[in-house]
Amino acid sequence: MNTKIKAIVNTVIKQSTFDSTQIADPLQKFSLAKGDELEIKSYELATNNHWKLQLISPVQNVTQWFAFIPDVTISDFNEYTKALYPGLVLDAYKNIIHALIKPDLPLLEHDGRKLFEQGILPILQSSNTFKQATDEGEQKLAKLVAHNQDQYGIHKAPCAYSVSCVMKYIAQKLGFTQIMNLFENPSNLNCVQVTGVEIMLRRLGFNYFLKKDYLAPRGAIGARAPRNSNDESGHIYFITKDGAKRTQFPNPGQGNDPPETGTNGPDWMIKDLHAENLHFFDHVYIQWQNGYTDGFWLPTGIYPLQR
Repeated sequence: MNTKIKAIVNTVIKQSTFDSTQIADPLQKFSLAKGDELEIKSYELATNNHWKLQLISPVQNVTQWFAFIPDVTISDFNEYTKALYPGLVLDAYKNIIHALIKPDLPLLEHDGRKLFEQGILPILQSSNTFKQATDEGEQKLAKLVAHNQDQYGIHKAPCAYSVSCVMKYIAQKLGFTQIMNLFENPSNLNCVQVTGVEIMLRRLGFNYFLKKDYLAPRGAIGARAPRNSNDESGHIYFITKDGAKRTQFPNPGQGNDPPETGTNGPDWMIKDLHAENLHFFDHVYIQWQNGYTDGFWLPTGIYPLQR
């Protein structure tokens, strides 16, 4: 099913991010009535509070258009539900001893949905959009390494740093002050450790769901199993596809994990795809026989379906 954009008020889709009243050429804009929809290939944040859209079917022989964000909603047809439902367990974070804290910077439910739908999902459209979100962090890390200032060895294991860079990028784009307060400097100690990032997600009111019980939607922030005796995970990442739902992308092989060349490999179906380490996208990493996703974090307002 294709992603769709839907007008929640009468609006104008345009060839630029200028106000529609400033665009005189009728071929540079068209109206979209409240309730009308368009199928889109992709979308990403643009300037002046707009989405940049790639339509599936051209309008006026053009596929790239811009929409004013407050005037539309985007249905990404991800595997999640926005409504609480019977049987949903919201306190799986209590299985993690370092996250037994009450959120002190909690997002409201509508802000959690905004973070997920307008922040995380557009970044996970492609390797290019993910790279755009991590580019500033990658350049900063290169400078730290060049000047022998990478005191925490981030370049050797940049997964937590990668998540922190994305969170900072989203906070800047969408104006989330409480997220920026936590992730403003992605190279500080809390931002480069998996446990530190998990604690900060919990401080924002993120909920943790066990992978054995719930399907991971694209955009969930996963943590690798097994956890050690202190409940610390060795890897954190954005999940781009739940392994149980994949129908392609066989495991290319990592370390001692041999490559699987078809869809019938013994472990292939249970491995998630990741966006991680600043530039890897749709990637399988550190997922050996006992190293799959333990659980995943989602902002309040976004709830997964039971497995």
